[in-house]
Amino acid sequence: MMWRRITWMSIFLICGCEWALAASTAEPRVRTQWIDAEGYATGEHWQPHVGEPVVLAVDVLTQTWFSRAPRFPGLQLRDVISLQSSSFATNFSERVNGVMYAVQRREYLLYPQRSGQFVIPGLELEVWVAGEDGPSMHKLRSLPMLLQVLPLPLVGKSSPAPPFVADEVSVSQQLQGAQGETWRLGDLVQRRVVIAAEGTPGMLIPALSMSQADGVQSALVEVRIDDQNDRGQLIGKRTEVYQYQLLREGVQQLPELTLTWWNRRQRDWETAQVPSLQLQVLPAVLAASEAVGTGIEFGWLRPILLLGALVLMALSALLWLVLQLARVGRRLWLKRKASEPYHYWILRLALRKRNPQAIITRYYAWVRCCEAEDVQTQQWLQDWAEVCAAVDDSRLLQKQIAVRLARELDARRLRLAGVEQKSKSEKRSDYLKPLNPA
Repeated sequence: MMWRRITWMSIFLICGCEWALAASTAEPRVRTQWIDAEGYATGEHWQPHVGEPVVLAVDVLTQTWFSRAPRFPGLQLRDVISLQSSSFATNFSERVNGVMYAVQRREYLLYPQRSGQFVIPGLELEVWVAGEDGPSMHKLRSLPMLLQVLPLPLVGKSSPAPPFVADEVSVSQQLQGAQGETWRLGDLVQRRVVIAAEGTPGMLIPALSMSQADGVQSALVEVRIDDQNDRGQLIGKRTEVYQYQLLREGVQQLPELTLTWWNRRQRDWETAQVPSLQLQVLPAVLAASEAVGTGIEFGWLRPILLLGALVLMALSALLWLVLQLARVGRRLWLKRKASEPYHYWILRLALRKRNPQAIITRYYAWVRCCEAEDVQTQQWLQDWAEVCAAVDDSRLLQKQIAVRLARELDARRLRLAGVEQKSKSEKRSDYLKPLNPA
């Protein structure tokens, strides 16, 4: 009896352990590790130098699949510049202890700015995976990690602060205009220097060190930072624009620019140099006489140029005045052409020429422009007599004009007496007798 109880208890214990083990393996888990540029783990005893890029890989593993993309938090550390190597997580499969896992990895690119020990805190993640009961959300937290950073070897008696670490550095410069161009005393010269560094962002590239030179006054007028990705290789660029003012005649030299950096591949210090440039500076007073090829000094040309500018300004003002007067004259002429006196004058000219068709056209044009209150009855009768006298060679035409003028005179008299004028439709049909008179 006792042996049966022990046997059943053993069976229940073994089943419970297997169920708990299956449940634990089905749950997603998180893993953090340091990796190199090729994506391989570096091990726990890996110790980078100050300024070298350090990649922290945060992996989420599950035996099923991800129903949604995991949510990775940001990482902020003191004395460490933290960047994300990519805006998306990397998906791959990995076999761990004979079990296949689906993995999503987010890489954090760290640039330590001092030597010593750094503590990477645990990161809280939200993971969505598929299960037997459908998708489920899990909150995971990674384990803290330690990072030991070594100082860089000294350059002489000191080390550059902050140190600049890169895989490869190249510098180039460009001067405004050709190097053989003639420069004058007081001219401003622009010098554009571009620094390209592989394996480091542009924000970590320090400014160039420049020595002072006699005969020129220098100033840094522009700084631009750019980053680009060339087939997975990060390339940072820093562009500096210097401006020099030439203060002396003769041969002047733009100073050399240098940049000390740590070659991560060669494990040694190197110096990038921007070579100096020589400029031939000529006196400023010889610029005009040498350009013309005569012995005339520039002082004689100044009054001529001033007089020419004044003449050009006067001609411009005169042209503007003429255009304004023409615009005003055109406006007045159009107003005069649409007025009643103008049409009356045109009618008088037509009466003198005794052209019946022109008289009728000009007369009705004048009538349309007239104001009833401004025209007297005697004047209308006088104009009527002159029109009839002008077209007495055609009695039919004279009769038509008489009927039309009579209607116009009746309408004008009624309006002078205070009676409202009929509508246009009534004017067109007033010669017909009403069928049903009131």
